[in-house]
Amino acid sequence: MIIWDMDVIFRYPGYRLQPYIGIGPSLYFASLKGPDAPPGQSATSIGFNAEGGLRYYITRQWTVFGEGKYSYARMSYSSNDSDPNADPFGFRATFSAFTLSLGISYHF
Repeated sequence: MIIWDMDVIFRYPGYRLQPYIGIGPSLYFASLKGPDAPPGQSATSIGFNAEGGLRYYITRQWTVFGEGKYSYARMSYSSNDSDPNADPFGFRATFSAFTLSLGISYHF
């Protein structure tokens, strides 16, 4: 789960069509859940994301957009010492995800 995300966006100032790219840091939190997961495992990590997309103005207020976003973080899971059933050994995992968003927005 992404807790915090901040991007610097570079947008081409076109009249109707505005392509853009962005990059920035993110803060991630994750915990293992499920019947086979060791109890008490959680991780917090700083990662990054990069995005790119297009925004098209249909009118002065309404736009349609499409955006792709890539997120990456290296997670270090550690044991919860207060849980007696917790796994005493932690492990490392990589979070990597690509999302595609399409939508309509209103500008005022």
